[in-house]
Amino acid sequence: MGLDLGFDTVAYIPNAQLDFAEDTIRKLYAKGDFDQIYKIFETAFPFVTCTGDEFKALKEAWKN
Repeated sequence: MGLDLGFDTVAYIPNAQLDFAEDTIRKLYAKGDFDQIYKIFETAFPFVTCTGDEFKALKEAWKN
């Protein structure tokens, strides 16, 4: 269905990182600190690379 590049490496953002960023952004928004919010958007979402099999294992274990 998608583009097959001949490998199965994927990238994801760990849920814990998303949860932390969301909580922090909500608190900063309530304070009106938009400069800090923009900084978070620029830095808070690092991608973790792994193979398709590693990602499936993380999903099955709910450890992503």
